[in-house]
Formats: sequence, structure tokens, C-alpha cells
Amino acid sequence: MRLERIGGLSAVARSLGTAALIASGPVCIAAPAVTGIAGNIADGQTIAISGSNFGGGPTVVVFDDFESGDGSDSQPIPLTSPEVGKWSSYTTAAHPTYSSYARSGKHGFRITDPTASDPGNPNVSMGSFTELLPGETTEFFVAYSFFVPPGTTFPGASTPGTLPPFSSWKAFWMFDGPTGFTGKGQADLWAPAWAGFWQLGGNSGAVLKNLGPLGDWFSFKNWNRFAVWAKANASAPVRSPGTIFVQATSLDKGHSESTWSDRSPFQGPTAFNNPPSSGKWDRFTVPGWYGSGDNTHNQMTYDDIYVAAGPNAAARVEIGDAPTYKGSRTLAISTPQTWSDDKIVFTLRAGPFTDFSHAYLYVVDANNNVSKGYAIGGPQPNPPEGISVK
Repeated sequence: MRLERIGGLSAVARSLGTAALIASGPVCIAAPAVTGIAGNIADGQTIAISGSNFGGGPTVVVFDDFESGDGSDSQPIPLTSPEVGKWSSYTTAAHPTYSSYARSGKHGFRITDPTASDPGNPNVSMGSFTELLPGETTEFFVAYSFFVPPGTTFPGASTPGTLPPFSSWKAFWMFDGPTGFTGKGQADLWAPAWAGFWQLGGNSGAVLKNLGPLGDWFSFKNWNRFAVWAKANASAPVRSPGTIFVQATSLDKGHSESTWSDRSPFQGPTAFNNPPSSGKWDRFTVPGWYGSGDNTHNQMTYDDIYVAAGPNAAARVEIGDAPTYKGSRTLAISTPQTWSDDKIVFTLRAGPFTDFSHAYLYVVDANNNVSKGYAIGGPQPNPPEGISVK
């Protein structure tokens, strides 16, 4: 089921009162509009955007493109690697290691530690990061990319280019408390997981969403970028519907996305006789888990991990390779420095872009409304006075 969500009400609309709103029908809030940008269009540069209806900005918890540190193949990635934030800890005794396969720059993050005593055993070889959020939250947005290097296998698969017919990988895992992944009364959410089919779900309950509506989205030829926005109902986060947005893009599979507003991201009543969900998250691990099957040749590689949490988590600045957002097969998310309703200053994160001649800038607001594409291929004016450029 593919649904389009209408953003929240403005202060003016709210002041009209509930009865008036019901009488007049749905209220459509204007999408963000970009009227100009200033700055040097290049990776790591500070860019200023002018326009309207940008709303409030996000709290970015972490952004890591794995370009800092040693960078040599199979060397451990330090906790200080991120460009924004810092990893809280390693999830296991193994270490996430650098890979020469990268979506941006020269380095990616390999989830299997080749220095482990038994590299094919996920119990001792999974390299994973744990991040503690600034506080408990009922809303987050994550975007990250992953790739199966040539000649290697998907987690759990024994043959390259195949997906195993069983549960083998939880790519990103958001949960509540140090043992929240068990689902015993604590919230947890896989985003996504492979279990013989693609799904959002958690150990606290049944499958939240079968991702069948995205179609055949996973690519073995190119990098996959996957994004999830989960926002619970503020007054009844567990029992009332919230919003769940899922997006997948790659060069060969294209752009797929779906939005659901028919259930809580905390899954409501749980399966397996587990107690009700706690209705909050306070940490995540990336990857969350891999196991089952053959992992001897598993070298799954991640890059460009971006996570925002709390109010306005979905608000973001992205660069796409098409004049429409939904037409973009390549997307690169940037990190904001300051954000107001009519001006955003951000650090451009180029991702895979090396040529911006056919690139477009998009501003997305806190309700996931997207601006029209703004072409950035031509020369741009300098940033306003007082804004520094790297």
C-alpha cells in the first residue's frame, strides 16, 4: 500500500479550531520552497539555502562517512570516526573495520572483523557500533548505504548474488535499554531485516511491515541506500497509529518508497506473549545482528550512516541526481549547522557525487514534505557575510 502523508497543521490552522477544520476538509501545508543557495558546491563546504516553509530542523546524532582515521583495509575503525557525533561503543568484542569499497570517498565500513579468531562465526566476528541517543525518543530518521562486494556473499548465504531463505541479517536495530533487543517489554525495531523476505519488525512483536510494496529493490550490482522515518503518536505512542516511511534507492533498481499511517512503530499488541512495548527508544546498533547460514564470505559493507532523533527528525537536506526527488536514483544527505524557517546553513556531504552538473538540492521538512528540485550545477554566489566556509 503506497500512501502520501499530509503534513501537520500550522499555528494559524490550529487557531481556527477543530470544528472549522472538520467543516473545511483536509488542510494542505505548503511544502518547503528553495529560492537560492550560496557557497562552493563541493564536499565538506558550507552552503546557505534561502527560501520558505523550512520549519524546524533536526538533531543529528551521528554522521559517518568513514573518511577519518587510518583507512587501511581490515584496520579497526575508531569510535571518533564520525564527522558529526561520536560512536558510544563497540557492540561486541570484534571491531568494525575499514574497507576499500566505498560509496563516498575511499573508505567504507566492513561488518565482519577479519582478525577475529573465527571470521565465519558471527558470535565472535561481527563488527558493530552502538550509539546511545541524547535522550529517550519516539521519533527517528536514519539513512545509510550498504553493498555486497564482488565475489562475497549476503549475510547467511553460501552463494554470491543470492538471498538465503531464512532470517540472517538485521541491518539497523533501534531499541530501548541495554537488553531492549530481547523485546521483553522493551521497544525494538529492525530497519530493515532479512528473514526470507524484507521486513520492519522486532523481537517485541510480530512483523510491523512487510516491505513487499517496495518491490524488487535490493541490488547486488550497486550500492543500496535505505532510509526509515518512524514517528509515534505523541499522546499514545504504543496503542495509536503513527507514521512509518521507508525508502530504497540504487542505480539499477531505481527509487522506491512507501508511507504508512495505520499503526504504531512500536507495534501495539505484541506477539509471543511478550509484555507491551515500552514505547520509547534510547539507542541503536549498526549492524544489529547477522547469523544463521554461511558467513564465511560475508563482507557486507556500509557507508554514509546518518541518524537524527527527536522532534523534526525527518527534516533534512539532500542532493539528488534527478529534477524530482522520487525520480532520484542517487541521494546524498547533508548535515545542517543552523536551521530556521527561511534559511538553512549546512555542510555539504557529497556522497557518491563527484560531478554536480546534473544535481538538484532538496529540502525536506519535519513532516516529510519535499521541496521542488533546485539545480545546483551552475556557479553559485558566495555565502552571506559572517558564514564561514571550510
